[in-house]
Amino acid sequence: MWVGDSNEAATDRASDTNDRRMTQWWDETRESDRPFAATLGLHGPAWDIYLLYGPGTIWESSTPPAPHFWMHQLPTEQDTYPDGYLDPLTLEGQLRQLLWALKEGADTNADDFDHHVSRVRDTEN
Repeated sequence: MWVGDSNEAATDRASDTNDRRMTQWWDETRESDRPFAATLGLHGPAWDIYLLYGPGTIWESSTPPAPHFWMHQLPTEQDTYPDGYLDPLTLEGQLRQLLWALKEGADTNADDFDHHVSRVRDTEN
C-alpha cells in the first residue's frame, strides 16, 4: 500500500522475516482487504490491522465475522476508529485476556467465551 509496492518488493520485504508460521502474498487488486474493510466499517483499505478472534469463530458469509477485538495503524484521514490506533500494550493485554479465558476452560460458544473474558477483566481491575 505504498508507492512502489509490487510483488517483487513484497517478496523482498518478506525475506527479512524467517518464520515458517508466516505466509506472505501479493494482492495487487486488494481483493483481500475489502471484506475486512466492510466488517470493520472502514472507509478505505483494511491494512495494518490487528484482529483478535475467540475460539469457535466461524466465517460463514462473504465478509469475515466481527473480531473480538481489533486495532489498526490506519491514516487518520480515513476517519476510522480513533480509540483503536495501535497501542502494543493494549493489544497484548487483550490477547492475554483471550488466552487466559481459554486456559480457564471457556467454551468455544461465543457467549461463554465473552463471559470468561469479562471475568478476567474484572479480576485485573
